[in-house]
Amino acid sequence: MHPGTKLKDFSKPKPKTEPNGKPKQRVIKRVEPFSSWQILVQDRCTELRISTRALADKIATPRKSYEHSTLWAWIRSPEGVPPGAAYTQELNARLAAAIEVHPDVLSSAFEESRRKFMQTTSSPGQVGPLAVLRMLFADSMRKTWKTEEIVKLIDNIRGV
Repeated sequence: MHPGTKLKDFSKPKPKTEPNGKPKQRVIKRVEPFSSWQILVQDRCTELRISTRALADKIATPRKSYEHSTLWAWIRSPEGVPPGAAYTQELNARLAAAIEVHPDVLSSAFEESRRKFMQTTSSPGQVGPLAVLRMLFADSMRKTWKTEEIVKLIDNIRGV
């Protein structure tokens, strides 16, 4: 170092800000696992001492790989389950084998968690499907939605 050179302080990360100077907010909220599917996967990973990175490697196929960050996001999703379009029977079987549970147990936990999310304090029929959709969109931090995602939400509310 040359005399007079300033040292950088790397002990505190600089807060990320938007162009208008406000601090950046996370786009997607993350919560502690609360649904039966999330708790089952999280607890089995803890018992087997498997990280999400190792779990992603175990369920990967030659055709399809999974990011550990995707699995981490599914386990901490406010919806309580992975997206229905992404959660296939093949993925269920591979995930069940990786965490050493029967595929039917994991599949039933997924369905139970999916139904619980849709039926909060009162059933959608009592509140009305538009009220449920409004609640889903109002509570979401997302700014854009794909048509397929909206159709999937409507199908989930209808119980299809």
